[in-house]
Amino acid sequence: MTAIAHFEPKLHKLDRVRIHTIAAIPKEGVIQLTKNSRLRIRLPMVQVRLIYPLAGKPLRIGKHTICLGIPEIYLLEPAEKLRSHIVIKSECTNCYGML
Repeated sequence: MTAIAHFEPKLHKLDRVRIHTIAAIPKEGVIQLTKNSRLRIRLPMVQVRLIYPLAGKPLRIGKHTICLGIPEIYLLEPAEKLRSHIVIKSECTNCYGML
């Protein structure tokens, strides 16, 4: 988040911004990006304008640099079933009901 907030500091202060992991292939201690690798950022629609300054910018991650493309916008759609590798529930009073 810090590397992204370097270009748009307001993103760092938002509490509803989520950055997803980038799908890639692990190789010799680093991840190798593929043509399907994407940096996915989830945020409220009214905040989308904050993402556009990232277009074409180099993003430094550790000692490596990647170049960001033009943002593509996808709206969330309701689904009958959801799946997730990890689920974190905060302020859960009866978490056993979720299992």
